[in-house]
Amino acid sequence: RHPSVRIVDLIKYHAFKIKAYLSQLTGLVEDDKELAMSIKKFHIEALFNIGRIISESLTKLDFKQKDKKIDLDMIHISAPLEKTKLEHLLK
Repeated sequence: RHPSVRIVDLIKYHAFKIKAYLSQLTGLVEDDKELAMSIKKFHIEALFNIGRIISESLTKLDFKQKDKKIDLDMIHISAPLEKTKLEHLLK
């Protein structure tokens, strides 16, 4: 990874790629009920696995200060990098 690419931006990039691929997969269904069921099962499997990955990462953080109130003004969620900029930096 290029040093100027932040890890959070890579995670956001891949999350949006997953969204796009799931959309493509769903678009394959048409009127095929068997394929629709298989894709539905895959969505459930992916949801479980991705949720578990995030949960396992989250449990590694220290939450001993449970009584401490979170200052919502301190939380900043940045927009993802533009796809073209990120792909250029990954080369």
